[in-house]
Amino acid sequence: MEPDIEAEYQGATLKISLQRFFGLFSFNKTLSIVPLNREMRYCNAGVTNDPEKKLTQLHGEFIVTNTDKKLRPVAVVKGEILKPYCEFKILTWPPGGTKVDINPSIPPGHRREIAFDAFFEPRIEGNGKSIKLKIILVDQYGNKFKHKCKFQFLDSGLK
Repeated sequence: MEPDIEAEYQGATLKISLQRFFGLFSFNKTLSIVPLNREMRYCNAGVTNDPEKKLTQLHGEFIVTNTDKKLRPVAVVKGEILKPYCEFKILTWPPGGTKVDINPSIPPGHRREIAFDAFFEPRIEGNGKSIKLKIILVDQYGNKFKHKCKFQFLDSGLK
């Protein structure tokens, strides 16, 4: 990996890789993704026509910046949870907008807020505790962006 920044200081050359420097963020060929921790939550859910079926609902939000060096539009086309395995769709808001789109392209150098809601079995009995899950976001070029996210319990009133 070549350094992104080189600087000289008192006769020594300092080489910095931004990918290592910003270890909290996911830098790949196409996107930079930052989780909005205040918007990561989960709750109990159910199915109206099957009261015995108990689900967990996750909600999460991220800030996504298109960093593609080829200056192509990029879209986050799906998300995955590893354990228990679940796929989900991504919703995107344009800046300052209220219209929600499913998987729209993000122009080069631009930023968007994305969100997801995922439902899966079995129900995670939270009892007010937070949980950590690995979330994977996938762009239309097949690049995968992994994040360990902490979800706070939100009481939905379902037992």
